[in-house]
Order: sequence, then structure tokens, then C-alpha cells
Amino acid sequence: MMARLAAPAMLVLIATTLAAYAQPADKRTWRLRTVDGQSMLSYGTDNAEDTPITFRCKPGQGVVKVFINETGAGVKPRQAMSASLIAGSVTAKLQGRTLVNEEAGTPSFDGSLPGSDPLFPALRQAKSLVMVVGPSRQQVPLRELGDKADKFEGLCRKRA
Repeated sequence: MMARLAAPAMLVLIATTLAAYAQPADKRTWRLRTVDGQSMLSYGTDNAEDTPITFRCKPGQGVVKVFINETGAGVKPRQAMSASLIAGSVTAKLQGRTLVNEEAGTPSFDGSLPGSDPLFPALRQAKSLVMVVGPSRQQVPLRELGDKADKFEGLCRKRA
């Protein structure tokens, strides 16, 4: 009798454990990694389409590229534009271009800012990061960022 009850209970336990391991890949979070010689700090999931913002740099070069996956209505593709990233009382202005994003139906934005921009230290204390591209405005939480912005900034700073 005990053996009959143990088998289904074990299956439930295994399924629950597997589901718990599968969730982190689907959960939006801040991720710091190095891919093909570039350091990347991104917010989202392992699915590139579910990653609202990515910062990337070649370590020691002093320039951070910023990719905002989706903008919003009123933003046209293939346009030179400026964007603002706001963390608490700090606003970083960056120049870039909008790109066609057929998957999303709204353009993406690709721009850059200095690796020493005050935005990175501000991320540590702010509650959210606001991204403004033209009339488009969205935000992502910073509560799970931890020290990843500090580490990323250290990697990206220009080395003498």
C-alpha cells in the first residue's frame, strides 16, 4: 500500500522540481555575461524577444552600446533619434538609430553612451529604469540588479 502511494508522490515531487528549474529561464531578471568577447548586461529572459534592454561593450573600450528591443507607437524605423535612460534623478541621453523590428511591429533602438556615464552608479539606488525613445516610454525594475551594474561598468571603463 505504501509503495502505491509513494510512486505518485515521487512523480509529483519530480514534476514540481523540474518546473522550479524551468522557471528561471522564463523569469525576467538582470543577467551579466560575456558572449563572443563582449560583456552584456540585460534585463529579460533567455529569449531575445523578451529582453527589453541590453547594454553591451568590448571590455576596456569605454563605449557602451544600448539596445532597446521595442519602442512604441509614433516611433518610425530607420531614423536617427536620441533616447533617454532615467534612473532616479540621473538621466543619460544617448544618440542612436531606430531599427526595423518586424517581430514586434514597433521599431527597436540602438545607441551608445560612455562607459563612465553616471547612469551606471545610479542604477544601484534607483527602483526602476525608465527608457524614453520619442513618444515611447517604458520601464523595467532594478530590484534584482544587485552589483551587476557596478561589475559591468568596471568591465566597460576605458583603460589607459
